[in-house]
Amino acid sequence: MANTDVTKVKGTEVAASAGFDYGEMAHEGFEGTTIKDLSIPFINVLQSNSPEVEDQTIPGAKSGDLVNSVTKEILQQPLIVLPLEKEESWVEWVPRNKGGGLVDRHAPDSELVQRLIKENGGSRIPPKDAEGKRISFKSPKGNDVIETHYVYCLVLSEDGETVEGYCVLSFASAKIKAYKDWMTALYTQKGRPPIFANRAISRG
Repeated sequence: MANTDVTKVKGTEVAASAGFDYGEMAHEGFEGTTIKDLSIPFINVLQSNSPEVEDQTIPGAKSGDLVNSVTKEILQQPLIVLPLEKEESWVEWVPRNKGGGLVDRHAPDSELVQRLIKENGGSRIPPKDAEGKRISFKSPKGNDVIETHYVYCLVLSEDGETVEGYCVLSFASAKIKAYKDWMTALYTQKGRPPIFANRAISRG
């Protein structure tokens, strides 16, 4: 993490000898391990209606906190990351009031996504209910289908010089504007540097 001074909560915690050189025994026992065996550490920005805040599934969590989805740590800010690649995906979820859970991920040019956009008058902005509130697009099974943008990053040390891990930043719903503003700032730089020539610092 960008700063090891984090709030410890119930979750996945591993005791390790940080920095110890295991030489030829490094990663012994992990033969055959692939990405399918690993969880992706998403860094989520909590909102007032996030379960971690609303239901206090992470004690002390509040709106604006950054949480590692694997370790369930509340990260101390600022967090420094180096963006490597971005991806758009429309993620299908079981509604929270029906138990929640990931169903599938759909490419933006998939038949389902294109049909939902077409039925919404060609707009990617979710429709409104009778009270004027935004509601999620719905799959034929009644699941929520949410436009989501992912940015794959390396997590840097506090001085921004050393790689300490990796993470994925996700942007959906109200966060999409922040994502677009960020990408615009990176894309329009003089000299057209690659995305990985940048450092991003969170501001709590």
